[in-house]
Amino acid sequence: MSRTSLMDEWEASVQEAFPTAVPNTAVFTGAANIANLLTALSRRGCVHFFLPDRGGHDISGARVSPFDDDAIEWHTSHDSDDGFKLAVNVMRPTIASFRCPPGRLDLAHVILECGTMEAQRPANVHGGREELAQLPSGTYDSRQNFQADSMQGRGESFPLGTRYVTRYVQPARFALFAKASSYNKMPDPDAYDAIHTDSAKFDAVLQALLRLPPDHFA
Repeated sequence: MSRTSLMDEWEASVQEAFPTAVPNTAVFTGAANIANLLTALSRRGCVHFFLPDRGGHDISGARVSPFDDDAIEWHTSHDSDDGFKLAVNVMRPTIASFRCPPGRLDLAHVILECGTMEAQRPANVHGGREELAQLPSGTYDSRQNFQADSMQGRGESFPLGTRYVTRYVQPARFALFAKASSYNKMPDPDAYDAIHTDSAKFDAVLQALLRLPPDHFA
């Protein structure tokens, strides 16, 4: 998809999230409100989600978790119907802050912060998260065992509907931007280095980007 098409989709997504008028700032709390915001912004496949410990991925849908209180889950599959059935990420959000610099919708973004959740297998927690297999009942098992079972084609040890789950169990900070944004495209510093986790550095980078035209890194 071209940058122009991605920006058109981003504009439509932001307008869906804010049908009356796009604010310069807005704050969301509560799992349902935050899930609705992420769903509106991500359903067109035009956003990228930057993770708290480097890296990032697309996000294609979000909802309130049916298993963890006050939590949300999101998936990265482009199949909106089956995404939640295959693999999800889970967090307990505390606040989502939307910011849109005046006249620069291309740099509009969301900073999402999460709190703690009880780890299901504390020994498996690395980088503030644990990776598990979740059975349809909501109980957890070893991700490695599920993966081995699936790769060997047995399908005997885990019931149909078991899925991969990554649970963020320690406080963390995420960032959501348009795929076509200059933040996503800039070569140095690299947004994948989790710049957003350092508020001062993040704000300095945004100020520098505001001095450049939106298509500078196109």
